[in-house]
Amino acid sequence: MVALNLHRKCKRPIADLTGQYIGHGSARIQLLKALGAGAYGAVYTARSASDKDLPPVDYAVKVLLKADERNPRRKDSQRQEVEFHDQMSAHPNVITFHGAMQDEHYIYLIMDHCPGGDLFRLIARDRVLARNDALIKRLFLQIIDAVETCHASSIFHRDLKPDNILVSEDLSQVYLTDFGLSTEDSFSHKFGVGSPLYMSPEQCVRTPRDRRCRDTQLCDTRRCDVWALALILMNMVCGRVPWMEANVRDARFLLYTRRPNFLREMLPISKGANEIFKRMLTLDPEEAVDLYTLRGLVQNLKTFYMSEEEVRAVGGHVEQIWNFYSPKNSTRTPGVPPGGKGAPSTTSNSLEDDSDDSDERLAGINSSMLDMTERGQFVKEQPASCADKRSICAASEANTSTTAVESITPVTSKKHPRVDLPAPDYGLDLDWAPATPWRLAGLPEPEPPKVKEFRSSAGMRLLRRLLGSLIAV
Repeated sequence: MVALNLHRKCKRPIADLTGQYIGHGSARIQLLKALGAGAYGAVYTARSASDKDLPPVDYAVKVLLKADERNPRRKDSQRQEVEFHDQMSAHPNVITFHGAMQDEHYIYLIMDHCPGGDLFRLIARDRVLARNDALIKRLFLQIIDAVETCHASSIFHRDLKPDNILVSEDLSQVYLTDFGLSTEDSFSHKFGVGSPLYMSPEQCVRTPRDRRCRDTQLCDTRRCDVWALALILMNMVCGRVPWMEANVRDARFLLYTRRPNFLREMLPISKGANEIFKRMLTLDPEEAVDLYTLRGLVQNLKTFYMSEEEVRAVGGHVEQIWNFYSPKNSTRTPGVPPGGKGAPSTTSNSLEDDSDDSDERLAGINSSMLDMTERGQFVKEQPASCADKRSICAASEANTSTTAVESITPVTSKKHPRVDLPAPDYGLDLDWAPATPWRLAGLPEPEPPKVKEFRSSAGMRLLRRLLGSLIAV
């Protein structure tokens, strides 16, 4: 067996398990194809083994590297992922969880296979949500229902993003998945948990100083989910988010904190949608809207978009976004709700059992590296007029890899093509020096260190080291 390290954060190797069987007897399942891999595992399409009385059923299997006994925190996280997903599985907008298996090296989470893929693909590639108020509203209200039910059960997701929301093939249902970073604590001492693009300001931790400042603080995990929902909705409406992280080091987020209507200056959203976003993206966590109120606001909203006349009047970046994120021909059209959740396929040919259940089942298997599904590394053919435009802050660009305890989404999509988006026009040069955002906000720019003083200080430190070594000798 060839062991592989798939990620620089991965402390233990993982092999390509394609074609292998898990389980025993009637519960045997064959792993068919790796959909993606990350720091601690991979996701496979799978199918139940042939049975003369039952047709084969397709599943998605999330394979996790078993936590080491010396890592009790990760072991507890894996236990909680199974427990929380199982607890919420009955909800119509949570992907059905069928159970977990384990062997010496891996834990296998068996879920419904959702051939429709994830919300990320729907936004970045299919673009069927563009200008479709009714469809956006219907799907987003389902997401709210799932998250609100989780909160009512004291389960806070902390990794909400389009990648972790699956969509039925007829676009009538969405399913929340991946509870790998969930917690039952409504207030947590842990910061920097989740995907950076969707983290709230208090969650963004970049430096040791940030961590020291938060040693005595608590993070409202309910508010973190509301913040992430706002950026998910913004993706659904506009195909992008306005900043890379909710931190004043990000020039765009800094401008958001200074300009009340910054979002309307950058995105073709209606006044009503802007007010909803402002109530979700509050700088004070205590002022964030609750999900019950949010549902009513979304239901009563007439449209998420500016009128075409408003778009032309504003022009600039707003008009670029309007023209780029527009509907395109797609074979996926909204349909009637399916008869069952996830609708497992039962039409595939049965598979012969050609492997045993021993720990040596990997011996002799030619392992190959499992591709890490890098969200945001997409390629798309562009017209000549767009060839020189670079992408920024789009659903199809930003790397949304999860930090803290890594978790893998049981998605069914392959690597997507890169989508290059038109460059923004903020009225400023984005190739700014580190202090420029403060200057843009009207704040004094820190003075650079004097070269002479810096050299003198460095020389003194070197002299002290030399003297210290001589004294020690």
